[in-house]
Amino acid sequence: MSQLGRLVSVLTDPATQFTAALATNAALTLNMTPGGGLGKVDGGLASPSVQCRIKGITIASAEALDWEVWFWRSDAFNVSATDPSLDLFAGRHKFTASTDGLRIAGAGLYYYAVNNLDIPYVDVDGTGEMHLMLINRSVASKTAGANGAVQVGLLCDPSLSW
Repeated sequence: MSQLGRLVSVLTDPATQFTAALATNAALTLNMTPGGGLGKVDGGLASPSVQCRIKGITIASAEALDWEVWFWRSDAFNVSATDPSLDLFAGRHKFTASTDGLRIAGAGLYYYAVNNLDIPYVDVDGTGEMHLMLINRSVASKTAGANGAVQVGLLCDPSLSW
C-alpha cells in the first residue's frame, strides 16, 4: 500500500530526452523534475528534495535493445570511480530485448515493463530532480532522433519518511 494512498507516474519526453545515439555500454543521463507531488521540502535534506520508492519502470522503444535504467541521488551521477563513500548510486534494473521487449502483432514499438520493484530514492543534492541514467547493453547502437526514440516511465510511491 502506498504511504499517501496513491502512486505517481513520471514519464520522460521521447522528443527531447534520451534522443542522442548511444553506443554499446554507453550511457545517457537525465536530471528530470518529476512533478506529481514527488518534490517536497524535507528538513533533513537540502530542499526541495524528491523522496519516493520506485515501484515500477516501463520503456517504450523504437528499437529492440537491451536497456539498463540506473538511479542516482545526485546530478553528479557516478562522481567517483574509486571512492565508494562518494558514490550516490540508488539502484538499477536491466531489461533484455529478447525476453522483455515485446511488440503488439509483431509491429510498432517495443514495450518493456517491471512492476515488482522497491527502490528507495532520495534526491540529496536538493535540485528537486530524479537523476536517471539509460545504458545500452546491446551489441547494436541506439539510433539518434525519432528512429531511436525511447520513453522511460517510472511508477513512484511518494514517501513521507523511511
